[in-house]
Formats: sequence, C-alpha cells, structure tokens
Amino acid sequence: MGNPVRKTKVRTRGVRGRFYSHKVGRLVRYESLNEKYLLKVLEVDPYVSTYCEQPLEIDYSYNGKFGTYTPDVLSTNIYGQKTLFEAKSQSELDKADPRLEAKFIAAHDYCTEHNWDFKIVTESIKESLLFARADIILPHLMHPGLSHEKLGSLMSLFETSSNIAFESICPNMNWNDENYRYLLHLIGLGKLIEEPFGVFDSDTVIKVFAHE
Repeated sequence: MGNPVRKTKVRTRGVRGRFYSHKVGRLVRYESLNEKYLLKVLEVDPYVSTYCEQPLEIDYSYNGKFGTYTPDVLSTNIYGQKTLFEAKSQSELDKADPRLEAKFIAAHDYCTEHNWDFKIVTESIKESLLFARADIILPHLMHPGLSHEKLGSLMSLFETSSNIAFESICPNMNWNDENYRYLLHLIGLGKLIEEPFGVFDSDTVIKVFAHE
C-alpha cells in the first residue's frame, strides 16, 4: 500500500511508539493509544490484506481558510475495499471542535468520491471482539526465534484434514504449550483461522484460512 506521507511527531506528552508489522513488512508507527489499538486489530484481522498509517493528505476548508489534513490509517481488505480511519478519543469528539468537524467532512467526501468507507475509532475499540482477539494473538505473532521447520510441520497437518480441534493440537492451551505459540503465530499471519472467530478454547476448530 505504500509508506506514510508524513513522519510521526515527536511529543513530550501522549503515547507514541512503533512495532514491526508482518502484514506490511516494516515498522508501523502510532501517535496515540487509540491508533495503537487500531493498528493491533488491523495487523491480525485476516480480512485485512494491508494497511498504512498517515496514508495521504486531504484538502479541507475551515472559517474561510484552506489546509491539509492527514488521516490516521488506510486499510484494504481481501476484497479490495478500502477504509479510511481516524482514531480519536471520545473526549475529543465530545468537544465538537468545528475545525475537526471540517476535517471529518472533507475525509468523508473524499471517501465517497473514491468509493471508500470512512470510520472514526475511539477507545471503545478495546471492548470489541477484534481487539480481544488481537490481544491474544499479537504476543505470539511478535515472538522471536520461532522455528520455520516447526511452523511448516504444523501447517502440514492441514494437508490431510481441513478442520482440526484446537485442543488436539494444544492440549494445555496456554503459553507453556509450544504448539499454542506456533499455532497462534500462524493464525496471526492469516494462514489459519479459528472457528468460532475470536474464541480459543476446547470447542474451537482450526482450519486453513481461505476466501473466494
């Protein structure tokens, strides 16, 4: 999808940071907690093929003056549909800042023109199933030193069986089970998927992630 059009700002306050994205193939950076939460969700959402933070600039007007505005994240799903995200705290939205409203209107109009979706994300994303799922998977996706041979061995199990009970591969279903770490890594990469989605217990079935 490309690289950010601007660098993240160095701040003395607030939250900023970065992590390596397997999906994007580089370090991705965030400038707030809500941006971090959003990037975590996109990183392990199997229906998101790629994403980019600070992806483009949009012209907007406010109070008779013109400016440019850089939304937080642009994602593309596996069907090619793009979504432009803005991550803001609920307290910021409650202020009803007219300049911020002008930026959102410009972003919405831009998305309408390009047949994209526009979504505003707040800290409520932490209450979502997607975030809970990301919280479980990400530590294993980022786990260093995993054996490619072991990953390949686990994937080979699905060549003869399309659905395998999670419990049969990971009897302990916790960090102490080596297969647990490897299996969640493969799920985080989007090679496998769990059913029911976002559930990892004795009733969970694992299968190869395939889409039409």
